[in-house]
Amino acid sequence: MSTKGIGSMQLTERWQGALLWGAVKAAEWSLRLPTGSHFLVEQLLEHLDGAIRETEQDPETRTHLLVFGKHLKAFLMRVVRERPAAARAILRFLGTYIQDVYRRTLRQEQGMPAPSTVVIEPTDRCNLRCP
Repeated sequence: MSTKGIGSMQLTERWQGALLWGAVKAAEWSLRLPTGSHFLVEQLLEHLDGAIRETEQDPETRTHLLVFGKHLKAFLMRVVRERPAAARAILRFLGTYIQDVYRRTLRQEQGMPAPSTVVIEPTDRCNLRCP
């Protein structure tokens, strides 16, 4: 792949990442509103669903992930009511996951290595339990 192609790919990834993080921040902000409707959180979950449908090639894995996503929505809405700080941490994780799904898929299609690592900080474990 040419240097220009790699640079263009990185620029596209940055723009997509910036747009996604804007959506995550908007969803986090919407948690602070006193309304019972969390439209932006639901939109982020729909984006996760779309990312899985677009990128996962194995039908069995895709089915498992989509079923997990349906259960995740009910869980996340309960966490929003009971532990808003934990809900914000989960939204940030989902944003990172969605961005990584697209990044890995794009790189794999172009024959480049696509390593993936998830790091969970010890303090996040505590923060997920705190209101």
